[in-house]
Amino acid sequence: MASLGQVIGALISQVARGRNQADVATAQVAQLYRDSPLLSAFPVPRMTLDEVVIDLKLAVGAAPGRGRITDNVRGQVLAGLRSLVADLPNTDPAFTSCDPKDLVRFRERWQASVDRVVGRLEELVPLPGEDQAPPPAAAVAAVVRGQLSAALLDPESAVPAQAVQKLLVRDAPGIERRLEEAAKAVLAEAQPHPAGPDQLDVLATASELQSIPPEKISSVKLTLRESDLSWTQYETEPGKTVTRLIPA
Repeated sequence: MASLGQVIGALISQVARGRNQADVATAQVAQLYRDSPLLSAFPVPRMTLDEVVIDLKLAVGAAPGRGRITDNVRGQVLAGLRSLVADLPNTDPAFTSCDPKDLVRFRERWQASVDRVVGRLEELVPLPGEDQAPPPAAAVAAVVRGQLSAALLDPESAVPAQAVQKLLVRDAPGIERRLEEAAKAVLAEAQPHPAGPDQLDVLATASELQSIPPEKISSVKLTLRESDLSWTQYETEPGKTVTRLIPA
């Protein structure tokens, strides 16, 4: 069984991953349009999903309480995720196989963005006292990969187009798989204290629902609307600026 939060989180992460892959494809098409004398005068095509409606069938059942996460456990998980994020460009085989000079500025910008990436992951980790399991490793991997794609495509990173293509297309599945495995190891350390009332878990896959009587199956309708983020630079004090992702 999985919690309802895990099921919804997995669906949202898949939609976000689809948008990420579409943006990578758009960047490649944009390059083609810019370089072609015949296409350069045309607008670059880009598909968007303004709204996604999911009709989800569920069988709801009681599950033993998972316990409440503590400050110490949450701190350990976030410290482990920070280490995973910070070390990624220096430890993952996809990056270590690249020409080091192609990634100098990218590595600098990635280290400068570690706090921002961990901040996104922090939103997934339950707060102390919450009766909630840690996030699925796949959700963590999807968030990190999305931030990684944005960093590689950032002109400030100065990563050659060939290296970007290699990392975001050919090596992307391997990077995400290794991220998920590393995240599993970090999240396995989150052992909340067994406390709190029983919780509700759900059966959501077709194979699980086959044996459930139709009258015991519930329906949940999810409407997902896209909210864009844009890089915004603002001045914190004279001569000092901060760049952050702000809802568009």
